[in-house]
Amino acid sequence: MKKQVFYFIGVYIFSITTLVNCTSSTDNTSQKQDIDVVESEGQETIQIDEETSLVIDKGFDVVKANCGGCHSHKLVSQNRMSRSGWKNTIVWMQKNHNLWELGANEPIILDYLAKNYTPKAHSRRKKLENIEWYELKN
Repeated sequence: MKKQVFYFIGVYIFSITTLVNCTSSTDNTSQKQDIDVVESEGQETIQIDEETSLVIDKGFDVVKANCGGCHSHKLVSQNRMSRSGWKNTIVWMQKNHNLWELGANEPIILDYLAKNYTPKAHSRRKKLENIEWYELKN
């Protein structure tokens, strides 16, 4: 019975993986880059690469090429650190996860990360104001 359950789970996972890979494959004949544009209040327009979820800015290509070799780019975009925090993370990955020496790319990567993925002053949403609350009834 256990073998049948594991077989079923394996086939299910294989099917889902195949479906995801088929539906997410891109047409390599097109050089079009998918970009989401995000408007920031009172700031410049920020463009987000749809494939990687990274901000498109100076150094984007270098970050895309180096960071995506070992992990998802979304791991980068979900984190926020100071320049020294990013540097410490790179050193930690080199020490513990065999990240290669970045050479001349390291300052480019650090500049990009420090500019686009630095800690925000307010990481939470603004407090709700002027809300009319009502009681839910069963």
